[in-house]
Amino acid sequence: MVRPTDLNKKRAISICIGELNRRTSLIKMRIVRLVFTATMISSLHAETIYTIPQGYTKVTIAAAASNIEPTITGISVTLLNDLEFASSATINSDYDPVQGSGTQTLGITGQNWSPDQWTGQPHLAYITDANGAEEAFLISSNTGDGQLTLLTTFDLLGDKDSGTAGIQNRFPSSTTVKVRAANTIGSIFSSKAGEFSADDRVFVWDGSEWLSFQKNGFGNWALASDLFGNENGTVIFPDEGMFILRSDTSAIELTLFGESPSCSSNLDDYQNKTSVDTDSC
Repeated sequence: MVRPTDLNKKRAISICIGELNRRTSLIKMRIVRLVFTATMISSLHAETIYTIPQGYTKVTIAAAASNIEPTITGISVTLLNDLEFASSATINSDYDPVQGSGTQTLGITGQNWSPDQWTGQPHLAYITDANGAEEAFLISSNTGDGQLTLLTTFDLLGDKDSGTAGIQNRFPSSTTVKVRAANTIGSIFSSKAGEFSADDRVFVWDGSEWLSFQKNGFGNWALASDLFGNENGTVIFPDEGMFILRSDTSAIELTLFGESPSCSSNLDDYQNKTSVDTDSC
C-alpha cells in the first residue's frame, strides 16, 4: 500500500524533473541564439568594406528678378574628380620664373606614360606640403618617364614670400602627388548648358582680373570679348569662386558630383589658384 506521503514525494520529484527539463531547454535555446548572434557578428565584420567617400551637392543659380533686373549668384566647386594617379615624388630645384606664371618639375620614378597624357584634358597635381595639406597645380606637360611640369608663381622649394631657397620651405623635396582631372567651365555647366541664355555671364578670377564668359552661337563658352572663341577648357581650381549673372527669369539647378576631400588644402597665394582649408590629412 502506497502511503499519501510517498505520493506527494513522487509528485514533487516529477514536478522538479519537469521544471529542470524546461530550464535546460531554455538554456539550450539561449546558447543557440548566442552562437547564432556571434556567427552573424563575425560574418558582418568579415565583410566590412571601406570606400572613398563620394557625394554630390546641389547648387541653385537664382533667377533674375525681372527681364531688366538680373541677379548674381556666387558658387564654388569643392568636390574632387576621381583619383587617376598617386605616388611619391621629388620636387626638382629648377624653378623657372616667367611673366605671369613660372614652371617647376616633379620627378616620379618607374613610370611609362604617354607624353602629355595629363594635358589633353586639363589635370591638376595635388602636392603634399610641409604641413601635410595639399595644394593643387595645373600640369602643363609630362614626359613618358615620369616628369611632370607644373605651373606655379613661386619656387616650391623656397619660401614663396621671400623667394629665398631654403628659408621656411613650403614643400619638402620628397613629397607625394595625386593627379586628378580638373574641373572646367565646360564640365561644370555641361548638364545645364542649354538653359543658359546669351545674356547670362560667368565671372572667373584669373589672378589679376575677373574674366567674363558667355555662351556663343556655337554652344561653347567664350570670352565676352571674343565670342568666336572656345573657352570650355578654362580650369576652375578647387574652392575657386565664380559669379553667375543670370538674366533669365527661371532658376538653374546644378547637381555636382565628386569625391569628398579627405585631406585639407592650402591657399596663401590666391594668384596661384590653389585650394583652401584648415585641417591636415
